[in-house]
Parts: sequence; structure tokens; C-alpha cells
Amino acid sequence: LTFDSARVFDERAESSEVYKAAAARLVESALDGRVGTMFMFGQTGSGKTHTMSAIQEAAARDLFAPADDIVPWLSVQVVELRGNRCFDLLAPGISDGRRHNLRPELRLREQGDGSYAAEGAADLYPSSPEELANMLEMAQSRRATSATDANSVSSRSHSVCILRLCQSE
Repeated sequence: LTFDSARVFDERAESSEVYKAAAARLVESALDGRVGTMFMFGQTGSGKTHTMSAIQEAAARDLFAPADDIVPWLSVQVVELRGNRCFDLLAPGISDGRRHNLRPELRLREQGDGSYAAEGAADLYPSSPEELANMLEMAQSRRATSATDANSVSSRSHSVCILRLCQSE
């Protein structure tokens, strides 16, 4: 398996530089009706979570900049992939009788077009960039973490954030 990297950033890169170089065009493309994906890769403790949080805030601001009174026009889902399991990071927590505020487990289902969807994932509809940023921050805080040699609070999973921009006629 091989892939090309569009750009690699070192530890001196500012979040705004990463956003401008890697994400701003994805936001513009999404607003034009296209699909985009941003994938962050790096070793534990390299700053992925910090940088992604800053990118999410900037993207939220830019997504809402041209918005008119279409409500709701944007939906968000955030799921966590941990081992071979999938959890909803935006749905209210559940209890198993012993533990409380557990993340609901979801099933990944293959769709007719070959894509996959997290069946039953909560769709939330933010109405402002601040509300979207708060939802993404809440989802991040719900991820499974544990200590590693490189980082005292390291996520032990992958998160997938799906933003759908609705079109009006």
C-alpha cells in the first residue's frame, strides 16, 4: 500500500499555516458541492489533535461565512473506530447497569454504492460556527484515551467526522 502526501509539516508549523495549505481549499470545494477528505497522520504526541482542533475551528468559521437563512443546512456526525468496533461520539451516553455515560455502539454497513455508513449515528445540526466547534470539541472529549510512553493522554482510536452540506433549490 502506498500513497502520496500533498505536504508534510514539521513542529514549527502554525495551525493557521496548516489550515491554509491543507484544509481551506477543502472547505471551499465543499461549499461548491464537492466531497473532500482530510487525513492526519503522525506518531503519538506529534500534535495531531492540537492541530486538528484549530483546523476545525477555522473550518467552522469558513463554512458558516457564506450561510444564509437556510436552516438546517449542515449536519455533523462523529464516530470513533476502536479496534473492530464503532461508537457514536455525539449521541447521549448510555448505561450498562454498572457503568454510565458509555458511547453507543454502531454497526458499519456497506451501502449499495460500496461506501460505508455508521448505522444509527446521531446527526446534529449546528446553527453557528461556535456551535459546530463545540460539538466537535465534545466529540473529541469523549474519545477513548490512555497513557503511553510518549503522551499521558493519547487517543487509542481513530475518529471520523462527517459534515454534510445540504443544498436548497
